[in-house]
Amino acid sequence: MLTDGRANVARDGGHGRARATEDALAAADLFRLAGFAALLIDTSSQPGDASRTMAERMGATCVPLPHAGAAGLSQAVNMGQALDWQRDGPHWPHHELSSFVWASGLQWHVQRFAGPEGAPCLVLLHGTGASTHSWRDLAPLLAQRFEVVAMDLPGHAFTGMPPGGVGSPQLSLPGMARAVHGLLQTLSVNPAMLVGHSAGAAVAVRMCLDGLSTPRSVLGLNAALMPLGGLAGRLFSPVAKLMASAPLVPRLFAWHANEPAVLQRLLLSTGSTLDATGTARSGRAGHDGQLGSGVALARPAPPGRPTRSGGG
Repeated sequence: MLTDGRANVARDGGHGRARATEDALAAADLFRLAGFAALLIDTSSQPGDASRTMAERMGATCVPLPHAGAAGLSQAVNMGQALDWQRDGPHWPHHELSSFVWASGLQWHVQRFAGPEGAPCLVLLHGTGASTHSWRDLAPLLAQRFEVVAMDLPGHAFTGMPPGGVGSPQLSLPGMARAVHGLLQTLSVNPAMLVGHSAGAAVAVRMCLDGLSTPRSVLGLNAALMPLGGLAGRLFSPVAKLMASAPLVPRLFAWHANEPAVLQRLLLSTGSTLDATGTARSGRAGHDGQLGSGVALARPAPPGRPTRSGGG
C-alpha cells in the first residue's frame, strides 16, 4: 500500500479527514482479519504517526520512503522476504566471487578477493545484522594490496543458522569466534590481519584472546567494544558483553529491523551512517531470526571529512 498517511475522501464520497480516516482504519481492520501479508510504504516527505497507526491496524510493516522511486520500492518490497541464493544471489554484490563452504557444522557464504601474488591475507568480520554486503565498496580496494576473505557470520544473510536457533552457543561471542576459526581452518587461511566492523571487532579480539588466531594486527572499524549511548546503549550496552551473555541479539535486531524508524534511530545513536542501498537492506530480516541486512562501510572520506559507518 502506497500512502502519504492522510485520508481525504470517505467511502461514500464525502469530504473531511475525520470521516475519511475512520473509514480507512475500518478497512485496515478488515484487511488484517483477512490475514493478508502487507507492506505499507509512507511516501510523504515527513512520515508521521498516521501511517504507523494504519500499518498497525493492517498488521503491516511500515516503511518510510519519501519520494519513492522504482529502485527504492523494489528494495522495500524485498525487505520482508527471507534471503534466498537462487533469487537474491544474482543481485548480491560480487556474487561471482561467492562460494558455499561447510565448516563448524554450518554452511557458510564466503567471498574471496584475490590480491597480488604473495599478498598477505586479510579477513573481514561484519557486525550484528550485517553481511558480506557491508564490504561491497571496501573489499575491492583492499584487494589491491591483500588477499581478502569475507563471510556472512552464523545466522546472517546466506550463512546457516546454528542448530538451536538464536539460543545456540555459536551465537555467543566465544562461540562465534570458534566458528570463524573453524571456517578459516577449512579454507586453509592464516590471516595476517583481522578487520572487524562494530561487533565484528569484538569477534576478532575474542579470537586472539582465545588463541584461535595470531594475526600481525587487528583493526576495529567503529568497534563495538565500549558502551553506547541512546537507543543503541539501551539495546546493546555494551554490545560485546551482551553478545557473550545473551545470544538473543539476532532476534532483538531482527525484531527492531521490522520497523525502519526504530532501525534508523538505532543506527544514528551509534554514530553510524548508511547509503540508500544499505538502509533498504538493513531492515531485511529473514525467518527464524536469520539476519539479511546490508549495512555498508563507505569509501574512505576525503581528508578533513571523517566518515563513520555502522551496524550492530
